[in-house]
Amino acid sequence: MIRAGLRGMRGGAGCTSLTAGLAYSLSLLGKSVLCVDMCASNQLRLHFNHPLQAVEGWSRRDGTDVRSACFELSSKLAVLPHGGHRDADITAQGPGPELEALTAGFDWVLFDLGSSSPAPARPDLSLDIELRVLPLDVAAVMRLDRADLQADAPPLLINRYNPTRPLQRDLVTLLDSFSDLATVSQKVHEDPAFEEALASKMPVGYYASQSMACQDLTGLATWCLSHAAHGSAPRG
Repeated sequence: MIRAGLRGMRGGAGCTSLTAGLAYSLSLLGKSVLCVDMCASNQLRLHFNHPLQAVEGWSRRDGTDVRSACFELSSKLAVLPHGGHRDADITAQGPGPELEALTAGFDWVLFDLGSSSPAPARPDLSLDIELRVLPLDVAAVMRLDRADLQADAPPLLINRYNPTRPLQRDLVTLLDSFSDLATVSQKVHEDPAFEEALASKMPVGYYASQSMACQDLTGLATWCLSHAAHGSAPRG
């Protein structure tokens, strides 16, 4: 089993949409995937047609088994919502030991880690792969500090890339100039299909299977599978 997490370099980076889309793409490639929402905003479930008013999730410590909050979409894809409990201590503790029993039998477990700014306390998830989602805009790039550019930092996944804009091409060139910075070779392009898919409460690959977004996420899934198979630290 491979445990992977996506976290945004700032709020609104698109981490949740990418987590949902990547999970769907991995399932189409034959992998069984469990998505776990680690964010109190509780939005990952909405990409999988979960009722807006529902409050089931691992953070609702009401004596019930965490596994009862998990819902299946197919034999290859399941989701464990956060539940929306706003207690920071509960979120820091995570789903607890019941998660281990729940993940048994899945090929991949994907964690939506939310934003790293401000950095919330999180449990040790023992991730095999961690991706830092960077929306490609000047403000996001300017927020990168020295620690973000070190060789031991998790790789950056560039999101909302529009190669028709000279400024965006310049930002990519700037990031490439940092020799120690690891980036994922597969960039995710700016695509209105992401927003439309969320409005329809679907993963983007299901909603728009011919979109650029779907192609990018299939490429990202292939990248993840390749690095997992080689058992090496992902470096781009």
